[in-house]
Parts: sequence; structure tokens; C-alpha cells
Amino acid sequence: MNSIRKLTKQDSETFSRLIVNAYPGFGHTQTDRENFQSRMDSIVDTDDGGGFYGFFLDETIVGGMRLFDFQMNLFSQKINVGGIGAVCVDLLHKKERIAKELLTYFLEHYRDAGSSMVMLYPFNANFYRRMGFGYGTKMNQYRVKPESFPKGTSKEHIVYLNEKDQQAYIECYQRYMNKTNGLLAKKSFEIRNTFDGDYRIVGYKEDGKLLGYVVFTFEKEKESYRFIYNMIVKEFIYETKEALAELCTFLHTQADQVHRIHINLQEESFHYLLSDPTNGLNDTFQTFFLETDASGIGVMYRVINVEGIFKELHAHNFNDETCRLKLWIEDDFFPKNNGSWIIHFINGKAVRVSEEDYEAEVSMKICDFSSMLMGAVNFRTLYHFGLAEISDEKYVGQVNRIFMTDHKPVCMTMF
Repeated sequence: MNSIRKLTKQDSETFSRLIVNAYPGFGHTQTDRENFQSRMDSIVDTDDGGGFYGFFLDETIVGGMRLFDFQMNLFSQKINVGGIGAVCVDLLHKKERIAKELLTYFLEHYRDAGSSMVMLYPFNANFYRRMGFGYGTKMNQYRVKPESFPKGTSKEHIVYLNEKDQQAYIECYQRYMNKTNGLLAKKSFEIRNTFDGDYRIVGYKEDGKLLGYVVFTFEKEKESYRFIYNMIVKEFIYETKEALAELCTFLHTQADQVHRIHINLQEESFHYLLSDPTNGLNDTFQTFFLETDASGIGVMYRVINVEGIFKELHAHNFNDETCRLKLWIEDDFFPKNNGSWIIHFINGKAVRVSEEDYEAEVSMKICDFSSMLMGAVNFRTLYHFGLAEISDEKYVGQVNRIFMTDHKPVCMTMF
């Protein structure tokens, strides 16, 4: 008999064996397994929301996952969202649809808990797209010379941060989150990893208030090099132009020690800040174009309750538009989310209605609807690529404006 249930510390040894086999790239020795088991026991003890779940065949764990309870800022509305990671299946039970069962449980679990949105980092984008997850904002990795950052006139507000500054760090991030679409509230494990790990933190303090910070570590350019290091930036947060200017000056002045600064950002216009955004690689374009960054697909989003997400966004202004739409959403993987909804947008506010009263009918798959709703892609682009249809083409512009946003979603939480 098959079942899925939350795991306890008594299950950690068995689950850790599944993990090291499923993700050997993260370590697959006995020591690696014991380290993961220790971390899992600690997570179970702290119970920071979510937890580990196992797929049982009779009484044997043959698959599992870790769930995360998150809070997201979606267009200035705080909503609860679910996350999933560490999806694993025993090597002897691959291709038995266990991963599908785990993902279905994940969607049901968070829909039953009242969430309308879930998210994950994909190991295979096509695999999760078929399950209804849509692409988020691409991540761009810059590898630039320190002197490429603008040098201002002062660093007088730049200080080291330590454990005593944890609350100021949390408050600074929270204010930044409140203004940034898609950001997740900090979890306790993130804060512990930042302050208890091997990171250095410098911040911008003005009148005792932290208004920006950089979290970073160092990495050798090559293992055999002793004096050529790169700076690896984990977080780069700023609330004011003054904070940005002094943090950039700090980075600029590391040129005598740091070869390049590696920084991952979802800010598409970041290269405008830099005097030289190139990364020193020339193979991709054979020097006809100067390579600035590598990009990749990161977080993927999925709406699991179409009606619910519009209820959660009841206070959001969909750009002052007034239009009556019928949304046909195709969701073969999660049938209860498959169907049509009539939404009246009245001066930018969305209201679900039951009567068949609409001006235009829009249809698309749940993966693309999820990306559009988050602001990662606009309707016109989906329509252009044949990923969305509309009953009357004259409404393309208006539907595009309804779901348009100035800022694509950002996610800085790794899980």
C-alpha cells in the first residue's frame, strides 16, 4: 500500500540514503550522508515550516521531498506560497511515477492550506513545465572587474556587520522585500547560514539605521593560485541611492586583491551601472559582441488555485483597466485547476463573477498563465509566440496592460 506522510527523526537515516543517491553531485560518501542526516535532524527539531515528507511503499521509504512554507510579496500583497525541494526517488523505483505522486501531494497540500501559488527550482525545466510550472525571471551572473563599479566620493558609512546586527539585517531586508515583487520573507535557516557560515558582511549605516548591505565570500581563481581571488557576492541589497553609491565604492576599492566579482542578479539593466560589464570571455560571439553575463532559468512558479489568486490580489490595481474577460486555463496535471473563470476588471480591481458576461475570451496553459500573472512575461509576448489565444484581437493591447508590471519577480531565497 502506498502512502505519503511527514517524516520524523526516526526516518532521517533512511531518507538521507535516498538523498545522497539522488544528488551525488552534492556528495555521496558515508560522511556526506551522515552530514545530511545531522542537518535533517536539526531541521526537524526547529520546524521552520514545511518539513520532510516520504513516499512509502508499505513501510519502506522509496521517495521523498522537502516542503517550505513561504510568504511572498506579490504586487505589494503578502501571500502564503509553498516551495518544494530535495525531490528524490530510490534508484530501484525509478519510472514508477513516484515523483508525480509527490508533486501531486505537494500541490494538494498547499491548496488545502489555502495557498494559491507554489514555486520550485527545476532540475529539468521541461519536466516541471509539463507539470504546469512556468518560467520566472532569468538569473544573470556577472563576473566583472572591481574597478567596473562606480567609485564615489565616500565610504564613511560602510561598516562590518556581525551577529549583533541580525535584527537590523532582517529589518533592512524586510523593507526591501516590501518594495520588491516576488521576494520571499527570510526564513530562520537563511539567517543562520548567513551569520554562522563563512560569509563576510558589510553594510551601509546612516544615523544607526542599516540601509544596505553586501554578503560575500572569497574563492580562488584556480586551486593552485594563492593570491588571485574572486569575490563571490551572495546578497546585494540597498534601499537608497546613497547606500548603493557607497557599497559600489567599497566594491571598486577591492581591485588590488580581487580579480573579479561574481554576482547573480535578476536585474536586467544592471550592466548600465558598470563602466565595463564584460566578463572576459570571448568564445560565444567570436568578439562580434562582448559577452557580459551568463543567464539561466531559476525559480518556476505555478498557480494552483486560479480563483484563489485573484481573491488574494483583491487590493491589487491591474493598471486601472476596465474589461470583462473569460479566462480558459488548461491544467491537465491538476484537474481541479482546469477550466474557465470570468473575471471583471473594474477600474483595475478584479472581481470573479458567475454569469456568462464577458467581452473577450483568453485561453492558455497554466504554466504560461502563472508566468504572466507573476509579471515574468507579458500577454503580448505569449500571444506573439502562439502560447495564448484571444477571441477578439482588438483586446490584445488591453489584456497586455491588465497584466503588465514595471518589475519582474525577484527571488533571492535558495531552497
